[in-house]
Amino acid sequence: WQYLFAKWTLKSARYVVFVSESVQAHFLKQVPKLSHSRVLMNGVDDGVFYPPQPDMRQNLCAEIGLSHEKPICLFVGRFVRHKGIHILKALAEKNPGIQWIFAGWGAEDPENWKLNNVKVFRKQSASQLRVLYQCADLLLLPSIAEGFPVVVQEAFSCGTPVLTSHAVALCDRKVTPYLFTASVEGPDVVSQWSLKMGEILAN
Repeated sequence: WQYLFAKWTLKSARYVVFVSESVQAHFLKQVPKLSHSRVLMNGVDDGVFYPPQPDMRQNLCAEIGLSHEKPICLFVGRFVRHKGIHILKALAEKNPGIQWIFAGWGAEDPENWKLNNVKVFRKQSASQLRVLYQCADLLLLPSIAEGFPVVVQEAFSCGTPVLTSHAVALCDRKVTPYLFTASVEGPDVVSQWSLKMGEILAN
């Protein structure tokens, strides 16, 4: 009934705004008369999210208990399967030399993995998230299905590169050229992501 209500609401609205092209395309298939719809990306406050000064990163890493001399990979979002949390768990196990930051909440708690290279941060304010982005060498987002997440924009604003799924990258084709991507399908997903991750971190 929620989906039917959503379709009725969209048909009845004078204006409709979507946060990504993929979400707009999905609903245009369901409600073809949405010619009045537009895409307006989520905004990012560049007074909060910005790149660190070159000499700041060492101190920022020390503040959160990590070494600036070892690679740091970051995930921000809900700890659920469709966000690829199972892929990230396998990557953390496969790459013990990488420090992993998980910022968020959800059904799958990374602290339960009992991995020494994993740190979990919960209920982070925007300024606290900024520090995590600034410390990270790479944001990973192996999402299976969703719109274009604001965490990608926040990472970019902090100068942090992003490795994500093809599905996320295609949500906004203007941004696609600036993303690193890998598949989230097939039996060798973890190997593909680990290889791609290694190439990025080595550069």
